[in-house]
Amino acid sequence: MKRFPLWLGLTFLMLWTWGCVRQPPLGWPSLTPTEGRVLAVLGMNVVALDPETGQAVWTFSWDKGQLTAPLSVGENLLLTGDQQGRLVALNPQDGTLAWSALETGHPFVAPMVVEKDRLYAPSGDGTLYALDTTGKVLWRFPTQGPLWAGAVVDGERVYMASMDHNLYVVNAATGERLEKQALPAGVAAAPLLRDWTLYVPTLGAGILALDSETLEARWQALESAWLWHTPVWTPEGLALGDMKGTVYLLDPDQGAVRQKWTLDSAVIARPTWDGTYLYVATEGGGLYVLDLQTGEVVRKHLNPEWEERLYAAPVVTEKAVLLALQGKTPQVVAVNPSGEIAWEYTPK
Repeated sequence: MKRFPLWLGLTFLMLWTWGCVRQPPLGWPSLTPTEGRVLAVLGMNVVALDPETGQAVWTFSWDKGQLTAPLSVGENLLLTGDQQGRLVALNPQDGTLAWSALETGHPFVAPMVVEKDRLYAPSGDGTLYALDTTGKVLWRFPTQGPLWAGAVVDGERVYMASMDHNLYVVNAATGERLEKQALPAGVAAAPLLRDWTLYVPTLGAGILALDSETLEARWQALESAWLWHTPVWTPEGLALGDMKGTVYLLDPDQGAVRQKWTLDSAVIARPTWDGTYLYVATEGGGLYVLDLQTGEVVRKHLNPEWEERLYAAPVVTEKAVLLALQGKTPQVVAVNPSGEIAWEYTPK
């Protein structure tokens, strides 16, 4: 039986229940590349994988609940969060537990930001938490809606977009609010900060470019698009995909569309730019490799046998593209340039 696309259900839920405390999608697997390893959050496990073989270097199992936040990498810590609002810090060498902190009762969905000796953790309870590297809470900044997007830290300022249709600028040292800018829709992915401009993707109002100092709007594009991920900066422009399955390449100065591609299904995962091509995973299980200069689809891989969905950004290695599949059993697969499966990893 054909499954109802998850993004349609999410869209209906968001439109129907504004003002209520909405629960975000939980348990999406994620991949985070580090030097010599790829770190995967899969259900209640964090696994360090050898990207060449798919063998597990170490595995951490969290017995208190499902892990819901993509892994963030600091100098001496790996950070994720769980469904009950606990922060979980691991030692990067062997994946052992360093500490856990908080229990907000609301899931952590967004990745944490590690900036020097500070950790910034947006929570589903609508609060941005700042902690030190031992897990001590330094300050809390409340908003009026769930925080599904990651924070952006620029020196002394923290930019935090909320599902309450606002962008906040917070003093990084004290948690004091510096500025607040109304947005036309909620935000579920971190803005991109580049060249004194914040590129803010929204759920239903496209993308806005704001001056990072004044928060004044420079332009708005794709006004009705639902955008689930942070835009990707490339030499050819801003790349991003929407929930209708269209990938756009935008002029970062004016927002004009330079190129666009229509794919098989929604693009929820952030595309990956490897310096040559853009790798795009779709909800329906497609993997596309796009040449942004020519507009050519270099290759595509569609696996009709996969019932799983792709919600995690692809990880590109020299020999394969790694994908995290969302299904009954989360797993990681490596697809080689010919479209064949090089290896698979499924948690035991």
